Amino acid sequence: VDMGIVRFLNDLSFPFACKFHGVFKSIDETFVATSFCTQGDLFVWCDRESLPRPGEERERHMKPILCQLFTAVRYLHELGIAHRDLSLENIMLTDSDTEVPNVVLIDFGM
Repeated sequence: VDMGIVRFLNDLSFPFACKFHGVFKSIDETFVATSFCTQGDLFVWCDRESLPRPGEERERHMKPILCQLFTAVRYLHELGIAHRDLSLENIMLTDSDTEVPNVVLIDFGM
């Protein structure tokens, strides 16, 4: 992991990146503490039974999430940063003040 990028995004308060809280080491392992994403990844979220079946209603549910994702990627590219491992499993979702969860990008593949 390129800790420089992690710290850079943390310092910018980039709203679409997992917040880095610290690194802790034991004798055998290293642990990275980050913010908790309450709704899991986008792959699992899309597979929920409560999500409407494919069609217009499902598209209405997905559109605000995809808009956040596109905003996040555009912002990263404007900073000269490429994610390099964007997948449904690396797009986390967390609770927000609305019924639409917030997008949080993880694992920049560096």
